[in-house]
Amino acid sequence: MAEKEVSKVLKITFLVHFVVAVILGFFYLFLPDEFVALFSWPYSDPVATRMLGAAFLGFGISSLLGSRISDWEKVKIVVVMEIVWLAVAFVVMLLSVIIAGTGLGGLLFVFISAAFLGLFIFSYFQTTW
Repeated sequence: MAEKEVSKVLKITFLVHFVVAVILGFFYLFLPDEFVALFSWPYSDPVATRMLGAAFLGFGISSLLGSRISDWEKVKIVVVMEIVWLAVAFVVMLLSVIIAGTGLGGLLFVFISAAFLGLFIFSYFQTTW
């Protein structure tokens, strides 16, 4: 059985996701109050914000590692994990914009989540079909 290769689109998606996740993770982890204030977030919990930063850094590192793998079967679980994470994040952020009025900062995160979700879903189906 022939080994399925990881597509160039997925490798680029992983690398861009790594950069975005590390930047967001750094700010959430080390500058939580300043970061939520920058986006006019209606509330702030420094512990939860730092935990989110840790999650972003973890997902970012997994994307960096995924970008270095050529065998689809070895990276497939990372793609599925990203799809689940981003789908939930998209719904949560969209509801936050609608219900809590998180404004432009919330919309930015809705857009980022949707963009990466679309790219990871595209890559998943491109390789599996």
